[in-house]
Amino acid sequence: MEMEKKQSDNMVLIIGKIQSIYPKEHSKIVTIRVAARGPKGAAATTYPKVYCMNSENTGIDNFFVEDSVQITGHISNSRKVRPNGSVFFSQGIIVDKIEKNESLFQSKLGVDGWDGIGMQPASLVYLHGKVEKIVQTNAKAIEIRLNAVQAGHNNHVSVTTFDRNVLMIAPGDTVSIWGRVSTKRVVNGEIKRYYQNIVAQKIEKDEELLKA
Repeated sequence: MEMEKKQSDNMVLIIGKIQSIYPKEHSKIVTIRVAARGPKGAAATTYPKVYCMNSENTGIDNFFVEDSVQITGHISNSRKVRPNGSVFFSQGIIVDKIEKNESLFQSKLGVDGWDGIGMQPASLVYLHGKVEKIVQTNAKAIEIRLNAVQAGHNNHVSVTTFDRNVLMIAPGDTVSIWGRVSTKRVVNGEIKRYYQNIVAQKIEKDEELLKA
């Protein structure tokens, strides 16, 4: 089977059901329910949040809550300044296209007529770019930031990894990262906080890929 050419150095694929749609001034914030099971069979559903910009024809206006969809997009960020003057980057998933979850019968067998079995829920991330910073954030987690260019735009994307081998990578190295979107809700009394991160499942330097 012929391999398809890599489309971009900054790609996100999310397959799941629409949990909610919130219109904002310049975008629609869409939460996707990605059903999954953990290693012991317990529910491990995640809820990635994505942004459909009003200025782009993403297709979101054709869909409603509980629709099963496939979303392709990329990670973008904006530079912000804290009250103390320190600078940080706020990142989010920007939707390029949202489509109906394609039937496996149609996509794999070329048979139309029944949508009962769609592509399995997933939240996949692929990034390729030059490493800018590596920081150990706690005893287990390490944050790696790289510049993943998309459509000519620099995107300084932060990724979390639990693989200590990443400490052998240095700023300036060019790497490929395969990962997923991780979400977590933390409740403290009446306060609910939602966290969304990109978690790396595999990281390789370019020369290591060439040796494979």
